[in-house]
Amino acid sequence: MILGTTVSNPVIDLTDCKMTHTEAVAQVILMGVQMPSDSECGGETTIACVSLEQINCDSIGCLRQLKMNSQCDITITAGTETNDEDGYKIGIALDSCIDTYISNTFQNVEEPTGGTTQYVATNGNTFTKETDHWSIRFTNYC
Repeated sequence: MILGTTVSNPVIDLTDCKMTHTEAVAQVILMGVQMPSDSECGGETTIACVSLEQINCDSIGCLRQLKMNSQCDITITAGTETNDEDGYKIGIALDSCIDTYISNTFQNVEEPTGGTTQYVATNGNTFTKETDHWSIRFTNYC
């Protein structure tokens, strides 16, 4: 450092930030979010496997925010194993605590299709309640 200069905090651009499955699982464990026990499968594309390979860093950050704000137990049921949504989407289990939090916190919008119910956060992230899980699309930073 040169005398008389200041060091500023760099702005971190997470737009293109992706995590490996191992990195994402480590973050998920730290925040207290559950995953199925067979989640160690990495990039496999089997139905019984939840993969977080190449999940967006923002998606993990938003999941952390959801966990902190809701104070609910959260279990991941789907991630990037189907290459759906390019790392923006995470599926979580239905649960009375998270169901109540989402429906009371976010704005209910028109039902998209098939009897699902959709909510949208003020930042544009969407929460779609399907028959057996929440499909959450984190397209904006939380």
